[in-house]
Amino acid sequence: MRPAARPVAGRRGFALILVLWTLALRSALAVALSSSGRSDVAQTHGLAETSRAAHLADAGIYVGIRALLTPDVLPAVGDDGSRRLRVGIDGVEVRLALWDEGGKVDLNQAPRRLLRGALLAAGAGERAAARLADAILDWRDRDGRRRDFGAEAEAYERAGRPAGPRNGPFEVLSELRLVLGMTDGLFARLLPFVTIDSRRAALDPGQAPAALLRAVPELSGIDVQRLLDRRGNAGTDAALPVVAGGGGLLSAGHGLAHTVTADVVLPSGLAYRREAVILIGRTADRPYRIRAWRAPAIPGAALAAP
Repeated sequence: MRPAARPVAGRRGFALILVLWTLALRSALAVALSSSGRSDVAQTHGLAETSRAAHLADAGIYVGIRALLTPDVLPAVGDDGSRRLRVGIDGVEVRLALWDEGGKVDLNQAPRRLLRGALLAAGAGERAAARLADAILDWRDRDGRRRDFGAEAEAYERAGRPAGPRNGPFEVLSELRLVLGMTDGLFARLLPFVTIDSRRAALDPGQAPAALLRAVPELSGIDVQRLLDRRGNAGTDAALPVVAGGGGLLSAGHGLAHTVTADVVLPSGLAYRREAVILIGRTADRPYRIRAWRAPAIPGAALAAP
């Protein structure tokens, strides 16, 4: 009788192993489902946070627009050319920065001397600034004649970029990155100094960043300091000191095109930035127009998608 009992014990052992494996698989499945559920919850929470930050930033943009329409209450222009505001919206601080585009170099209108000055202010060397200024002019002009240090279709083809220059005005700022010789680092440093929205050949000294003013040809350091010390404390039409330098490159503007940036950081740490280009109207029935919405990157912070 003892030999017959061995197969029964073997079957019982196999059944026990099968039960243990089944329990292990069920436990693993439960853990996976639980983890997936937590991930879904976290993702949903992240989307809700992103949506909240986006709405707060958008609201901040409209607060900035209202400030532009009442220039008498605007704060002074800082050394970076911006006017800074902080507002509380739904219990969260929103930081606003307002730039008058007249204080930047217009890629489609500015003469070579101003383009070169902007490149120097962004950290380009003398030779690189000369080459890129000509390349920018070759990009925007309608002919195929290469300037002394510029680049036309043949140069782009040799560089493996057959698309070549537009031979027309810049349509978006990011197009500047396509100009032959431009690097990512220089492009990022140049962005605060250039625009396509002022539509003016001259630079407004009352709104320009200090670094850009210092790079204007024929404008002395003393003249720059006078401008920085005396430009108006409020309003976009404040009187400016008269400067002898600048070689005709400086002219007070009308404050019609502005960039408004709104930065939001939620208690969770999520950071969001919204940017809009605003055109101020001249009629009561249409006091402003939003030309473009952007969600630019925030250095050193996790930027949510727009």
